[in-house]
Amino acid sequence: MAMGHVEGLVVADLPAAERLTPAVRRRLGHAMAMTLAKVHDVDLRATGLEGLASHEPYAARQLRRWRRQADESSTELRPPLSELAERLEAGLPDQQEATLVHGDFHLGNVIAAPDGERIRTVLDWELCTIGDPVADLGSLMAATEPESTSATPPSAALPPKRSPRTSSGRPRRSRLTPDCRHPRAPPRNGRRFQT
Repeated sequence: MAMGHVEGLVVADLPAAERLTPAVRRRLGHAMAMTLAKVHDVDLRATGLEGLASHEPYAARQLRRWRRQADESSTELRPPLSELAERLEAGLPDQQEATLVHGDFHLGNVIAAPDGERIRTVLDWELCTIGDPVADLGSLMAATEPESTSATPPSAALPPKRSPRTSSGRPRRSRLTPDCRHPRAPPRNGRRFQT
């Protein structure tokens, strides 16, 4: 594994995000989506990563791990977590493909060019595995400001969480998902990723 110093922009907290112009935040959001597509397009065989992890369906592996952790934790949480696990197991989607999955892809885990045009490097690979790329896409979308789908903004129900994702100028989810497409991804319902 090669390691070295990489100069660039790290947006680890809200003050760092707010120092950027909305245009830089927008470019950074798109650069992240395109970088994620490149991560998922890594040729596992050519890079020697084919044996990194099981090729068994990723979501099922994660759910088993979470269920085991819940079973080993506090007894008062076991019944609701067990019920949640059963509901999740009943709705597990079929894995469409197996790619390199970062496992923790978000704004704080990249170093970007100062203008936000491209990502220079991706950090914190300790959770990487082989799995369905929609897992990373879900993480990226969870860390991206959602579109409001009702007259009541989501913040009305919960206290506002101030984070880099809530800074103005970041692209909305619907604007990022086309950038996450990669050439080897099979279409899902006519689209590379569903949103």
